[in-house]
Amino acid sequence: MTQKLKTSPIRTFGKGWIFNVQYAPDGKTLAVATSVGISLIDTGIYQEKMFLAGHTDYVVSINFSPDGKYLASGSDDDTIKLWDLTSGKAVMTLRGHTNDVTSVRFSPDGKYLASGSDDDTIKLWDAKTGRLLKSFEGHTGIIEAIAFSPDGHCLASASADMTIKIWEVATGTNVKTLIGHRDYVIAVSFTRDGKFLLSSSDDGTLKLWNLATGRESRTYVGHTGFVWTFSISPDGRHIASGSRDCTIRFWEIDKRKPVMTIDGFTRVVWSVQFHPGGNLFVSGSKDNCIRVWDVQSGELVNTMCSHTDDVNAVCFSPDGLLLASASDDETIKIWDTRTWHEIRSLKDHEDYVVAVQFSPDGRHLASCSDDNTIKLWDAHTGALLKTLKGHSGYVWALAYSPDGKVLASGAWDNLIRIWDPVEGKTLRTLRGHTGYVWSLVFTPDGKQLVSASDDNTIRIWDMEKGVQTQILKDDNQPVWCLALSTHGKYLAAGLGDNAIGIWNFAEGTIRKLLIGHTNIIESVHFSPDNQYLIAGSDDGTCSLWKVK
Repeated sequence: MTQKLKTSPIRTFGKGWIFNVQYAPDGKTLAVATSVGISLIDTGIYQEKMFLAGHTDYVVSINFSPDGKYLASGSDDDTIKLWDLTSGKAVMTLRGHTNDVTSVRFSPDGKYLASGSDDDTIKLWDAKTGRLLKSFEGHTGIIEAIAFSPDGHCLASASADMTIKIWEVATGTNVKTLIGHRDYVIAVSFTRDGKFLLSSSDDGTLKLWNLATGRESRTYVGHTGFVWTFSISPDGRHIASGSRDCTIRFWEIDKRKPVMTIDGFTRVVWSVQFHPGGNLFVSGSKDNCIRVWDVQSGELVNTMCSHTDDVNAVCFSPDGLLLASASDDETIKIWDTRTWHEIRSLKDHEDYVVAVQFSPDGRHLASCSDDNTIKLWDAHTGALLKTLKGHSGYVWALAYSPDGKVLASGAWDNLIRIWDPVEGKTLRTLRGHTGYVWSLVFTPDGKQLVSASDDNTIRIWDMEKGVQTQILKDDNQPVWCLALSTHGKYLAAGLGDNAIGIWNFAEGTIRKLLIGHTNIIESVHFSPDNQYLIAGSDDGTCSLWKVK
């Protein structure tokens, strides 16, 4: 019988993807909506003072009540929660939407709460009782954003149907529809006098609308990507806008060209691994950085950001003195773990480098890539020793046998190849998976190989005979990553439902499901003493779990 562990790990490193930030009316608190909850920051010292957890999916929108006593949150779990900021407890959960809640806003007098959703509707709630008062229908696409007019009489909604609608709050009547954007409308805001409305869109523009006429007054052109956020200055004279083109542009509201552009801005955790000493672990992320964490305190020890693209994999040498990292920038970097300085960059792959693995004696390093090859390097000089060719698809998985005599590789051609790393020849090809092979791990005695695939199976192979001996499944979930405890008793796997499965390896039975992440588990790794499991996820966090 499968046992479900409590839904929170003993420690989470990072707060996940950040979807929304907002200051409290008095400026003393900053609320941050993330993929794992809401962080409340004391702006006097800029440290977290409270964390609000309760939603079961991403929190994408937040809004303080005008008096600052409550916070409303909208989530991909289809609900809105109202939080008492003194106690940190959810005092109300509003249900009525049938899809993700994308935007929540209090009316200026605090009496009402409006919400927009992927179900194409806007709903108006009584903020004190939580009673649903009205549902505004008319959009033919998801609601991306909503905003109350300064007097609270009107509500604006931005939609994926490329329109903005103006609604009369008292009656729920659509009084105007603003048409002009050529792609999703992402954000809307009234000017302080309520006479104009500003909007931004995936068409790369911002537009200023005259609400008396319903006509476009001005279009601001300059961004080269989606414009996802903007803010109007308190004096109403300037606009700051942020775009997927990785720039912030500043505009004078009565001019069409930006007066200033700030660029250089650059999220998913692709890989995690414990240091052989067990006191540290490292994570490789989509933000091009490697981070070093203290296991016990959860503190960030160091950050290395010399890669120029996603860091897909990290791996310690057996003695712990070196760290290798693989990146979408087509390089492998070697780091001295005593100083955390880069000592070497290995370049020869012609596409993304997806995984790296030190040989058991620490002398060699294997890497695999989207160029369909595996390369073997001298770990200390950086010299390229061999290039192994044979796969007809991206190679995303590598594993050395414990004695270092064979190297296994898994690829998008659904095959596992067993190589002689000295000769560079294929010894055997294992066939059986019907989907991409994502992860490989040998048992401690080297007699078996375990493979994970998006064909929803974990397969166990007899290395002497080259045959499949067992198939493990859990509710037909794809399996993204694997780790085997050092004593070989437990097998951990990242599953398609964002859970981590723990199997009793000898029996082939699943004994626990670790529930806590809100997106794909990309990497799992046992601590050297098998007491802990670390996981890295697409939700932007790492989690630490007590295994026993």
